[in-house]
Amino acid sequence: MTTQVIRVALAGLGAVNRSLLTLFAEKQEAVKRRYNLLFQVTAVADSSGAALNSQGFIPEMLQALKANGGQVASLLNHTADNQTFTELLSPQHCDLLFEGTPVNIQTGQPGLAYTRQALQHGLHVVLANKGPLLHDYQELTTLAKANHTKLAYSATVCGALPVI
Repeated sequence: MTTQVIRVALAGLGAVNRSLLTLFAEKQEAVKRRYNLLFQVTAVADSSGAALNSQGFIPEMLQALKANGGQVASLLNHTADNQTFTELLSPQHCDLLFEGTPVNIQTGQPGLAYTRQALQHGLHVVLANKGPLLHDYQELTTLAKANHTKLAYSATVCGALPVI
């Protein structure tokens, strides 16, 4: 049976998406054997910029980059401006967006823009960031339905609340 490659875009490389990278690295062979799926991270973004690798980034390399204080903008083939991450959210580059940017309860950005772009282009979206849902749940669910995509949300609760 042929393995299906799922090209993944990661918006944000904070704790949630770095944990996801750990799962990709540790469970890759088991997921491939059991489900014939291979998750390949092809696009990443942090506050410094965005990067694209059509062959897929090595999850451990991205983890090491962030653990050592590095930024996505330092990666080869990076794009100069973080706003251009939206341009990478197309079926040409990825199939699935994991949105894990910091929650912005005032505007929902940049997560809201990333989520809209992904859904409009037929990508599935998983939200760890609840800001987009807070600001436009109805529009996002309508976009997902209209474009035959999945909009899933999980990972955090009360992420925008101040911690004492």
